[in-house]
Amino acid sequence: RVTEHHPLPRTFVLPETSAEQHASKLRHIFIEGDVRYDWALLLDNLGPVSSLETFELRDVRVSDSFGVKAGELLSTSHASVKTVTLSKAAFTGAASEAVVSGISKCENLKELSFSPNLNTSALRSLAKLLRSSRTLETLRVQSEHDSNMYSSETRYRINELEMSLAVAALLKQNASLVELHYQASKEPLVNVLMAVEASDLLRHLVIIGDDYRVNYIDETMADLLESVLLKNRSLRSLTVKCFNMLHGVAAHVSRGLQGNTTLETLDLSQCCMDAPEMRVLCSALKQNSTLLKMMIKPHSGSEIDRMALYADLDRNSWYGRVHFTCINVVTQGLVASVLEPPLCPTDLHLMLDQETGASFIALCRALSASPSVKHLSVSFNGAHGQHMAALLTTLEENKSLQSIMLHESFQDSNCAVVVVQGLAANEFALELALECRELSSQSAEFISLLLDSNESLRTFRLSSLPELQPELLDTISHGLIRNKFITEVHMNGMTPSAMAAVQRNQTCLYRAVRFVLQRNVGKQCAESFELLESKVSLILALQSEGGMSEAEARCAVKAARHFLHTNYLFINCVVRCKLECYPEKRTQIDELSPDCWVAIAKHLKVCDVLSCDPR
Repeated sequence: RVTEHHPLPRTFVLPETSAEQHASKLRHIFIEGDVRYDWALLLDNLGPVSSLETFELRDVRVSDSFGVKAGELLSTSHASVKTVTLSKAAFTGAASEAVVSGISKCENLKELSFSPNLNTSALRSLAKLLRSSRTLETLRVQSEHDSNMYSSETRYRINELEMSLAVAALLKQNASLVELHYQASKEPLVNVLMAVEASDLLRHLVIIGDDYRVNYIDETMADLLESVLLKNRSLRSLTVKCFNMLHGVAAHVSRGLQGNTTLETLDLSQCCMDAPEMRVLCSALKQNSTLLKMMIKPHSGSEIDRMALYADLDRNSWYGRVHFTCINVVTQGLVASVLEPPLCPTDLHLMLDQETGASFIALCRALSASPSVKHLSVSFNGAHGQHMAALLTTLEENKSLQSIMLHESFQDSNCAVVVVQGLAANEFALELALECRELSSQSAEFISLLLDSNESLRTFRLSSLPELQPELLDTISHGLIRNKFITEVHMNGMTPSAMAAVQRNQTCLYRAVRFVLQRNVGKQCAESFELLESKVSLILALQSEGGMSEAEARCAVKAARHFLHTNYLFINCVVRCKLECYPEKRTQIDELSPDCWVAIAKHLKVCDVLSCDPR
């Protein structure tokens, strides 16, 4: 994918022969997917590029020629490049050295993501770059110990260890790094954590084990985590993934949390931990008042242990601070928390099965009026009809939910599709994900009708087992084609017409953003702005593209509306240069001041004036 501006509409564009005249505007290049294509030829055809800001390779095979061209491209844009991503990119020969050489010349690099599947020479050059960097703000290192780049496990571990020492040096010396994602085996992670202890700038830390089956947080690493929580005074969020937490680890983390006054988010939801250990973790919340969100998932434990954990949450009103990846028991304490905004969780992940009691209906009533729950996930596993009806009503009435995910089991096939019809007239939901089982033709019709009628969704995900048949895809595509607002779709397959419709919507959003930012105030962009003016998707796009806060984005939309009213005649090419009102009956707009035309324009849309020149 190659985009000329910020990748809001992530589109793939192959430049034509006239691309050179536009090359100076090129800001972002994204290339993804292992396909048989000479990417070096693509970069050649781009012509001179000197203002590149983002260069991203994902799952791409990088040949020597492509690596050389990529390195040259980065070198040429050394003053403007801010983001470089090399994720699961397979480098051949000297390609990695050429790319790293280009990266090392980037003077204002803010964000770097890579996998250490580079050759040893390139990896050492990259380590040297990290040690000396003064501009890097975000670093992501992804493990690839299965990569065929290395002839031996020993060589990989040596390189991995060397990279961890470079990252540790970066943490100790760098005055700009605020976010670090690091995936590795235990010893390199220990090196990084020891450096985090002394860091006074790092705000967000994510540590990931490289193999879930063998990675354990033992006593040594638990001591180190406790020390990080007690000594570091800058961390705002800590995420630990892909580890088994042995018995006693929670006590160390709990002691660290009790003495910590800065951490706001702790995510352990992707670590294996039993219910009793989680009770120990939660007990730290009694002393810690600054931790706003703790995300956990009980992987084991008896029913008695789980109910004791829920009882702790009920007794202390902790549902707003402790987020489960799945709640299979709806307690009265949870219902009460949803009714109280200060105590209400922002995320709810529920299991709806045959054992779900009447309290679930009470929870749905509370959810219908809740202003605080933003994300709702429901797994169906033999649900009762009354529970599904209550959930449908919730989706109809709730005004705070932004994303909804519904997951069906085979014994509940087509249940989620029925429930999700509650979103048909919902004006607030932005994302919908459906995991369906044995989707019927009637359910496909339901989905199509939903997509046709809903005007708030911007992201739609659909997965199905077995995979969708062509006739079902066609049915769903009809709804997508008529929808003017969805800009991101993930499905097992998509028809060309549906892909074109999503591309159309992406272009419309892109134009609306350009109009608000006054990068293009022509008729097409103005029409797009009118269509999306009231949509949250426009606010989010402005925040991403313009670097605005939500309040600033809303102010910008109001300013754009005023600009449209004031310049209505010019945008529509009714008036080319200036508007003059003559008192001697020389024009049809006799004695009408510009203010009058603004008042008239408030009752008109841009498309009300037909023009052969859309500008």
